[in-house]
Amino acid sequence: MILKVSQRVDVKNLINEVALDAKKAGLVADRAYRHQLGFIKIMLGGLSDGQTLRLHYWDQDICNVQEDIHSHRESFISEVLSGCFEESIYALKNGDKFRKFIYSADQNGECCEATFDGLYNVELTSQEKLRSGDLYARSKESLHRVSKVEKGTVTLSIWDGNSSTATVLKDINGCVESCNLVSPVSAFEVFKIISKIKDEFFKYDFS
Repeated sequence: MILKVSQRVDVKNLINEVALDAKKAGLVADRAYRHQLGFIKIMLGGLSDGQTLRLHYWDQDICNVQEDIHSHRESFISEVLSGCFEESIYALKNGDKFRKFIYSADQNGECCEATFDGLYNVELTSQEKLRSGDLYARSKESLHRVSKVEKGTVTLSIWDGNSSTATVLKDINGCVESCNLVSPVSAFEVFKIISKIKDEFFKYDFS
């Protein structure tokens, strides 16, 4: 039986440490930011096995925002703590509908530069709605897109740390920009979010 992310002892301990320590929350806030798609991304820190823990929080009504089809630089397993969204999985095909870009990060992992890698098309291979309590895993090679995100959705995910490049497919007429962390989140806001998550989802573990 696979443990949910929220059931792991090291995950509970890390969330508890950050939620109860404003200084640690401040250090976490240094790397937290609002993603260009609207959600708040918080990298909580390392776990006992060398993996890292992240929290994504959609605090705005961005249900109609359309993500680019993309992969990630690391494989991950994620649990939906609250809310819901729709996820579509794709396979890369020959064609000319999308421009493919390879994104690679700098040494700090804080800036991703885009390199053009040709024209392609995609085929939709699966689509599902993920709801509170659902657990899902994606390899770093998986191409997917998230849509129809309900306001208040929270995901907690574990990333394997084996970083590489990521693929992003842009519409043929779409704008291409490097991904820079330009929208930081305050230490107070991070502390408030993590405390809220602890109180709502881990309150029985730290009594």
